[in-house]
Amino acid sequence: MDAGIPHFNLDRLASNSMASHRLAQHGGKTYGLRASEGLYDRLNVYYFVEGYALNDRPRLAAVAAEELAKLLVPRGGGGGGSPG
Repeated sequence: MDAGIPHFNLDRLASNSMASHRLAQHGGKTYGLRASEGLYDRLNVYYFVEGYALNDRPRLAAVAAEELAKLLVPRGGGGGGSPG
């Protein structure tokens, strides 16, 4: 598995990272370690590569929802169908 960030965006916005850390911590408490690590990985790319601010809460929420949707899909890849 490759690790690290291949390209840093040096033109990124400097911002307070409290909201992003709280988001990853909440994800970990709610969905477990795998979700927290996935969120931290995605937020690192979001900030260091894509150059977005870490305190833009609406954008953070959208990125987190996208990442959690990928992480929380059942491992068998099966679509659960409708309940009941």
